[in-house]
Amino acid sequence: MNGTMKRDQQVVRRRASLSIVAILSAFTMIVGGSAGIAGASTSKAHASEASNSTITIGTLSPPGTLDPTTSDLATDVPYLDVIYDTLTQLNPKTGALEPMLATSWKWSANRLQLDVTLRQGVEFQDGTPFNAQAVVKYSQAFIKAGDTADCLQYVTSVTAVGNYQVIYQLSQPNAVLPNSLAMWCGMIPSPTAVASEGSTFATHPVGAGPYKFVSEVPGSTYNFTAFSGYWNNAKVPRVKNLEFKVFQSDTSLVTAIESGDVNVAGQLSAQDVKALKAQRDLRVAAGPGPQIAYFNFNSSRVPLNNPKVRLAFNLALNRGAIAQAVTGGVTGPATQIMPVGVVGYDKALNPVYRYDPSKARRLLREAGYKNGVNLTCYYRIGLGFEIANPIIIAQEKAVGINLSLVPATAATIGSYLQNKGQPECLGANWGGDPIPAVDYQILWSKSFYNPGRTDYGIDPYFNELYSTYTTSGIQKLSDDIVKSQQTNPGCAPLWYAPLVDVYQSDIAGWVKSPLGKANWRGMYYKGS
Repeated sequence: MNGTMKRDQQVVRRRASLSIVAILSAFTMIVGGSAGIAGASTSKAHASEASNSTITIGTLSPPGTLDPTTSDLATDVPYLDVIYDTLTQLNPKTGALEPMLATSWKWSANRLQLDVTLRQGVEFQDGTPFNAQAVVKYSQAFIKAGDTADCLQYVTSVTAVGNYQVIYQLSQPNAVLPNSLAMWCGMIPSPTAVASEGSTFATHPVGAGPYKFVSEVPGSTYNFTAFSGYWNNAKVPRVKNLEFKVFQSDTSLVTAIESGDVNVAGQLSAQDVKALKAQRDLRVAAGPGPQIAYFNFNSSRVPLNNPKVRLAFNLALNRGAIAQAVTGGVTGPATQIMPVGVVGYDKALNPVYRYDPSKARRLLREAGYKNGVNLTCYYRIGLGFEIANPIIIAQEKAVGINLSLVPATAATIGSYLQNKGQPECLGANWGGDPIPAVDYQILWSKSFYNPGRTDYGIDPYFNELYSTYTTSGIQKLSDDIVKSQQTNPGCAPLWYAPLVDVYQSDIAGWVKSPLGKANWRGMYYKGS
């Protein structure tokens, strides 16, 4: 089935490396506390419902939930992004912080109050007016639900001043709060729908974004249709219907995009790039992104409670060989959490972990494991671990670490992150929001994403990071954190995750985003 045939069908039924200029620009706007200019829109006006066509997006990851209040997986975001607008947004090309549902924001003199002005004339998809009370109600619910990504870090209250002004009160400075409002805590749902649906809201989500939820077959297909009352319809071309289709393997997803059963595909393997580029009716965007593949450690479990074992795990890895096998040279090895070229990354400290199997064996003996250790780790399917696993297992075994790798579902990963699962570690992707204060704290401090809630000796740096408003100050603190990881690692970085997106040639409006943020809310067919 080709793209032309696909567009006649009706709907049946939630990160290239970043340039230093872009990130410094974004970070300056974030810590400075002032709003940027709204992102440039398409010059040609185009109604969102100009055609009844459908674009089908192929992916390997279903959402865990369509309710941003309880979402804790990055794989939810592409689905959430079409339903909900956020208060602020990151420009997908430059990383610059821009207005969305918030039109401006300003810090108080003591940096303990953020005054946010909201966009007027916006309606939710059920006709409920968007206003300050909607933001307040959601923020309170978000905090009560646990704020798993520390999105509203240090926020003590959120209050409304009139209909279109919200004040975030903080107990101590949080320089990145405006940036956080582009995340889950800025995805404002309809308070009417939340009240009426209650516990079933995740299956009947209502936001203020460009697409309304229509239906789902959980784990299989998710359908959305354009919201005719969307406030930004006149400026952005948009196909009538979006369908997300979930595939169980990279192979089946590649087959679907090649046959035309899928019009757009994300999360593809770097191994697919050469063959896909040979298809004349496909366009391929491939390169390193802001995420890394890594092993997350549960350091409350034996033997990973010993830092020498964690360091031995890192030194056993020949990352160059692993990255070459997984990405075919599209990306390279990673030993730092922050992507190359952003604030927080230090080229002088790279590599943080050198391949040194002799030292790894010695560290295991010093830790009391002269006969080696046994570890079991989950890994996320479709991220390259299927290729990397045999290499990693062999490298770890060579130093005395007997590693068993088990594929994981969203449910088992959730159990692991809550420290209820048995495995000692998890192979997954990390990153995408290149702000040290956010990434370091969420990954290594006592947060949801640190299953052992283990202090790796870097907690004292966090208050300084959140109250530092200069690039040089943030870089120094980041360097100190990275140096501490050389002896007390909180994870094992592996390779920079490749971004491979494929589009049929008659699809327009997509953006090759260095942030890994696909512009799936603004796609349409050429000539429609």
